[in-house]
Amino acid sequence: MSDKIKLIIIIGVIILGLGGGIAYNTFKDYLHSNPEGTVGNTTGNLNNGGMFCEKDGKLFFANAYDNNRLYVMNLDGTGAKCLTDSPVSYINVDKNNVYYFINNLSSVTGMGGFKVSMLGLYRTDKKGNKTKCMEKVTCGVVQLIDNDLYYQRYDNQDGISLQRMDVRNKEAEKVMSFDANPACVYDGKIYYNGKEGDHYLYVYDPKTRTSQMIYDGNIWNPDYQNGYFYFMNIDDDYCLYRYNIASGEAEKITDDRCDTFICCGDYIFYQKNSKMEPALMQIRADGSEPVELAEGNYTNFGVAGGVFYFSEFGISTPMYQYNALGGGGVQTFTAAEEAALNKK
Repeated sequence: MSDKIKLIIIIGVIILGLGGGIAYNTFKDYLHSNPEGTVGNTTGNLNNGGMFCEKDGKLFFANAYDNNRLYVMNLDGTGAKCLTDSPVSYINVDKNNVYYFINNLSSVTGMGGFKVSMLGLYRTDKKGNKTKCMEKVTCGVVQLIDNDLYYQRYDNQDGISLQRMDVRNKEAEKVMSFDANPACVYDGKIYYNGKEGDHYLYVYDPKTRTSQMIYDGNIWNPDYQNGYFYFMNIDDDYCLYRYNIASGEAEKITDDRCDTFICCGDYIFYQKNSKMEPALMQIRADGSEPVELAEGNYTNFGVAGGVFYFSEFGISTPMYQYNALGGGGVQTFTAAEEAALNKK
């Protein structure tokens, strides 16, 4: 083989390699498509700000001990790592990436000491690398379904709407002309309460791109669990109810006015609204065995690995955790504090 032919072969191999690299970088997101049935986070977590998310034995959370920056750790509290430089909310996780909203206009320092605006929908890989802004936008609830992000989009010019974005190419489109809440996903469909004219329970099918009403109750923040939709009943002072899909009947499960709630296995945790006796409450899924966990007002609810996380209203730290099955009562989330203190 002549030297000329060898040179041509070498150049050809180099060109193919470069072309392959360019093609991979261009289409790698398509190569990383999620399997059907992927859901980014649970309904209760997202309805409470999306500060916690469990995926593949890992806890992704906004660490209040470090200005709500995104952290990841094992469910037992070991192996903690900080993934972002800005505070996050509405965390979603798939097999490759973490998606989140940043509402922080002046905390990140760029080149030359200038402050860089960090407002929008972002993603990073699970090691905190390759951070990318998906859209510079103000968001409400964000939910990942398969390869699409559904998010409540707020815009001064276009108003409010529910948007869908394909995470592989960042193509976005309007799904609904109002801010329908995409948090509740069951069997690949979004269940939401209406906001325009009524608060009935609706279902949106991403495949047919159609909605239909399935229950004409006056509801807020539905959450599907084991054949029931749990919700706050607007007609009954926001007390907790559940709607049985099979029977079509709704039943009351607590007499307390509820500020927020979250489902955790066989239990429900909720904030009791009361001027004289506000409290953090625990009940069984059927409303039985009510237990007062703590007096006062609490927020930032989250569930991961069967553990319930929360913090006191108006006071970011300490963060608390409680395992209804593990015993030990309410404890401080010391692993989060230690992770912030030992951050590298």
